[in-house]
Amino acid sequence: MNHISRPLRSSGPAAISCDQATPDTHAPLVTDAQLCGALQHLLTAAIQRQIWLFFFDEQQLLQEPIMPMNDHPDDPYEMCETDDMGRAAFPQVFLRRAKQIANVVQAESFAIVWERPGGAALAEDDMRWLRAFSKHAANSDVDAPLRALLLLHETGLRLVTSDELSGRSPG
Repeated sequence: MNHISRPLRSSGPAAISCDQATPDTHAPLVTDAQLCGALQHLLTAAIQRQIWLFFFDEQQLLQEPIMPMNDHPDDPYEMCETDDMGRAAFPQVFLRRAKQIANVVQAESFAIVWERPGGAALAEDDMRWLRAFSKHAANSDVDAPLRALLLLHETGLRLVTSDELSGRSPG
């Protein structure tokens, strides 16, 4: 696994800035700044509460499908009944499905963007959802790893780090 397939870098949000130039849609998104810049270009700013899935091939090129989803529960620990997993928390089911799609489209990795109106600071609800995604991604048995978690807010997009999710100060 190469360095960009590791989920959730530990550097703080100030250390990762989005590339502001218009991205080349046919270039690999190798760095966190390139990833953030390309997704910022596609999404611009938050409009509603929803989750986006982005898939990347082995060269870290963005690939289809790009999938938004706004039909999710208010509570990330709400249980869902599934034929293949039985009762499971929504993020666990969501990530299993995301990784199954990644396998079908032969994606090397994928990223989740948590979209919601509001500022760039992570609210408690954001933390509950992002921590649940991070926890279930680490415990999943499907090949394609979660490359990054990002927050789309009213003024842009930012990477969410493992330090933020754990409550540690970056540095």
